Amino acid sequence: MVNKNTKMIEKKRDYLTALLIFIFAMIIFLSANFHQEFLGMEARWALFVKYMHDTGPVFFPTIFGHPYPDYPGLFSMLSYWLALIFGNLNMFTLNFPTAFCAGITVMFTYLIGTLHSKRTGLYAALLLLGTVHFVQSARTPNPDFMVAALTTIIFYFSYF
Repeated sequence: MVNKNTKMIEKKRDYLTALLIFIFAMIIFLSANFHQEFLGMEARWALFVKYMHDTGPVFFPTIFGHPYPDYPGLFSMLSYWLALIFGNLNMFTLNFPTAFCAGITVMFTYLIGTLHSKRTGLYAALLLLGTVHFVQSARTPNPDFMVAALTTIIFYFSYF
């Protein structure tokens, strides 16, 4: 019979491993991202945050006085607050919310896999980190990762 303390120690190891996977994913998603220029959709998100800085925070992202209610307000607010904390708007402050949510997604993917076995969890996290489109999307402003993170968290906690 497996001791209750042994199960607790194994669960703590799983959580520590998940935290290390999260940190590793954040390093991958945020590395060499600081001094890049804003291109494509990144420029639109930068305009949202700059407009918030000039006129004050608003619930929906706004450009030139026109709100964009099809984009979530929380994502641009997080980038705005990070730009205030770090003193300027750059790729790091713009991408950090996406990278954080993508790291949460990888971490909880590992934890979902550990419900079957540790090896499965590790393979799932490595497969996700080895997917080129996932990593590329996690390195650009993308509010869809908030939904992905929330979905993986809900899947994990639905097994309890």
